[in-house]
Amino acid sequence: MKKMIKRIIPENDVPAYFNKLHNISGKVASKFYNDAETQCR
Repeated sequence: MKKMIKRIIPENDVPAYFNKLHNISGKVASKFYNDAETQCR
């Protein structure tokens, strides 16, 4: 897994890359949560 990541992005870009991934998944999760909450009301 790490070897693949190193091939795709340089070592020093890894933290930024994972931050971006985390932000995206966080936004998606909160959107789903908000949608579910809206439908339950």
